[in-house]
Amino acid sequence: MSNTIGTLSNQSQYKYPFLFLGIYLTFLLATVCLAGKLALIGNLLVPGGIFVFGFTFSICEIVGEVYGYSYPRLFIWTGVLAEIIFALVVTGISHLSSPEYFKHQEAYWLVFDPTLRYVVSSLVGLMVGEFVNVYLLAKWKIAWRGKFFIGRSLVSAGLGQATLTIIVDILNYYGKISSSNLVWMMISGYLWKMCGALILVFPAWLLVKYLKKVEEVDHYDINTNFNPFIFRLDEKQISLPNKQFSFSSTK
Repeated sequence: MSNTIGTLSNQSQYKYPFLFLGIYLTFLLATVCLAGKLALIGNLLVPGGIFVFGFTFSICEIVGEVYGYSYPRLFIWTGVLAEIIFALVVTGISHLSSPEYFKHQEAYWLVFDPTLRYVVSSLVGLMVGEFVNVYLLAKWKIAWRGKFFIGRSLVSAGLGQATLTIIVDILNYYGKISSSNLVWMMISGYLWKMCGALILVFPAWLLVKYLKKVEEVDHYDINTNFNPFIFRLDEKQISLPNKQFSFSSTK
């Protein structure tokens, strides 16, 4: 497999990055819709969005591992914009006046009124947690020469999810539920997220191997600018000769 990091012209030939972007946005907006739903699984109290949110971390890890850090960075910022637009649209439309025979107006308010608050309160946690995840994954890929994807994925996701859970749950649920329930929900949610990460990491590993083969790319972020406030794909090209670096495929 070539160890060349693609230029912008090469990036335009990739088949799957923006298919993953569409899937990423789907799961992200589903999380927003389900955030106000509290679910009790045994003794675990968790918000409903937790059942789909883990897919966003997994997707960012897959595209970052194959195409490089600049792709999940673009995904994250696109997701932020999509969340803001979605929240403004559904909040505004749900408050439009309805005819007297329409009996479900309060249901719309109940579901969509918290959307804007959730999005605003979750943006910081989302960005910090997602960037912690993809940054560590990219750095450790270089350090371990592409090996141990499963281990790198689980540890980086664990740290990213912990950061996100603390920030989002405090900002979104503080004052709405008791402190003890809030702490228990954070612990429960984190444990559930890590169970999901453990399940998703194996299909993600297989998908990474497949994409590297069919796309003929295995991106190492050697000279990447990791500034999270860059809103474009990396245009740099770096060739890593096999005789100088013996980077292997994901293990």
